[in-house]
Amino acid sequence: MILKGDTSDGVPNVLSGDNVFVEGVRQTPLRQNKIDQLINDPKSMGEEIYRNYLRNKKLIDLSETPDSVRKEIIYNYNNQKVSDRGKVFPYLVDKRCRMLLESVEEFV
Repeated sequence: MILKGDTSDGVPNVLSGDNVFVEGVRQTPLRQNKIDQLINDPKSMGEEIYRNYLRNKKLIDLSETPDSVRKEIIYNYNNQKVSDRGKVFPYLVDKRCRMLLESVEEFV
């Protein structure tokens, strides 16, 4: 979720600064009442939080991926060796990507 960020990818929640993981600082807690407020109006809590919202949207929302990057991903996928596709399932198991394992057939 854009508001909560993604700690596994190093994306902090919208109430926290860009450097919280780098400096080892604790994130500012994001409570449900603030989530509700931000869902209705991301600009409602000020300019800095809205900037953080836009940061997270760009980093998490796949619809924000630039076309050049999309084309490169598709090109690389279509031109990979068939033998490399057999490495996807063990990788996802090793990295404990449970949600991706449910749709692993889409990757291979």
